[in-house]
Amino acid sequence: MDRILDRLAENQALGKLYNPRAFYVRTREFYIDWMGNLCGELQHHQETFHHSVSTYDAYLQKANIRQHILSIEHFHGKSENQIMTLIAATCIFISAKYHEMTYPGI
Repeated sequence: MDRILDRLAENQALGKLYNPRAFYVRTREFYIDWMGNLCGELQHHQETFHHSVSTYDAYLQKANIRQHILSIEHFHGKSENQIMTLIAATCIFISAKYHEMTYPGI
């Protein structure tokens, strides 16, 4: 688990702004807002939300990400909204696993 988290941290675009030309930018505001609401409902720390947004941006800016997403069998037959919601939720869960377990009781 530590190796996975270290690799995620190395590959993230921390400190960088998201790419304004990326394919997901037209819906980014909606999903970031949704992620913020979900983190609030789950009473996650602010660090969890910010890390999940960074993870979301980093994942969706990977080279050939559209082809990668289309190659995932689970996504076949799903709408773009369903796929982006699942990606956003996964980013929150990954971040929560790290931040909510690292800082219990804060």
